[in-house]
Amino acid sequence: MNRLVVAVLGVVGLLGLLAGPALAQAEPEKKSCCSYGYFTEGKHVARKEFCESSEPFRMPETWIVQVAPSEQRAGDLYAYATVGKRTERVILREVPRVPAEVVKGHECFYGWFNVAKHTERKMLCGIDGNETLCVGMANEQCQAKK
Repeated sequence: MNRLVVAVLGVVGLLGLLAGPALAQAEPEKKSCCSYGYFTEGKHVARKEFCESSEPFRMPETWIVQVAPSEQRAGDLYAYATVGKRTERVILREVPRVPAEVVKGHECFYGWFNVAKHTERKMLCGIDGNETLCVGMANEQCQAKK
């Protein structure tokens, strides 16, 4: 009888020992709003999760800038930055983000684009801060319409 009890306790102990890692490796539940896609990067294949967000992405209202030690105030953050081969302690501060001003007017320029295995030069028009492909140039004047 003792042999049977010891054998049962041994089996339960062994199962308990192996159950922990098995539960840790279990696949987490998939979100209902997400789908998965596979893409390649050279020789590697990776799985990427595509989730539909109910709210659009918003830029943060603040950003963190580095300040000089002489301008230190209460509430500033400390961090370490690598300068050359040395690591220095720097002071960081959260400041409000200033919205970028939209450039008004019209400007023509060109850009380089990678298409398949070669690079193409394309003319672009900047109209009120929006970039579009240029329809053409005549007498060094852009023919784009607003």
